[in-house]
Amino acid sequence: MLAGKLTVNGGANIQPSAPGIDPDNFPIVSPAVRGLLIYFPDSNSNTLGLNGNENALYSGLVYAPNSNITMNGTGSQAYENTQIIGWNVEVGGNASTSVTYNGCNSFTRPTYIELSK
Repeated sequence: MLAGKLTVNGGANIQPSAPGIDPDNFPIVSPAVRGLLIYFPDSNSNTLGLNGNENALYSGLVYAPNSNITMNGTGSQAYENTQIIGWNVEVGGNASTSVTYNGCNSFTRPTYIELSK
């Protein structure tokens, strides 16, 4: 999201997941960044709203370092294998919100070796 704000609201079965999170789709061959679900660059300080209901399930890194992030909802929202990085992160509503992060599931660039002459 290079500019503008993003708000995701409930009322539907919202279950976005970052590329490479799902073991059935691994390895992926695309220009996508594995493990990255939502990206706001440093230049975008607009609000990011992740609102949902009991069917909301987010998986992956939410990176918006200069943005306010609000996570509101009803029921029970889950953020699995998720890191949330923002300027201010506010969790509210009448939801039971669960954020689970397992460092072993992080994605990094594969190691490689280069020979030069």
